[in-house]
Amino acid sequence: MRSDNASATDGHAIELMCADLMRQKGYTIIAQNYKSGPLELDLIVMEGTTLCFIEVKARSNLGALRDLESLITPQKQLNILRAAKAFLQDKKGGRHLVYSDIRFDYLLIYVPKDGREPGYKIFRNAIYDMPPGYEDIRL
Repeated sequence: MRSDNASATDGHAIELMCADLMRQKGYTIIAQNYKSGPLELDLIVMEGTTLCFIEVKARSNLGALRDLESLITPQKQLNILRAAKAFLQDKKGGRHLVYSDIRFDYLLIYVPKDGREPGYKIFRNAIYDMPPGYEDIRL
């Protein structure tokens, strides 16, 4: 996750805000900033029996959030899938979880520079066309 010209402290505060938001919406936080080599997943949560991998994008420029395709490129989507697959195979990660389905969501956060209340939008099932080799990831 990255925000425009934000310091590491700002980024950490946004990450905490996102996790709190998901808790308030009834999700259970499984992991934040999961890393597998160079791959990273921002949030891994459970919504009921659905395991959700959430990519967070925060910007202080509202216009920057309008073009979802430029924010989350096909290469970024592939990296999210690779990281999810690694998490599911990780002994300390997802191997022990019981879930009925997997979903990939995007959480877009607007953080105004003037201190106004942040806004957000969740895109559920944001990755639904699985590339070759990843069709089985939902099993």
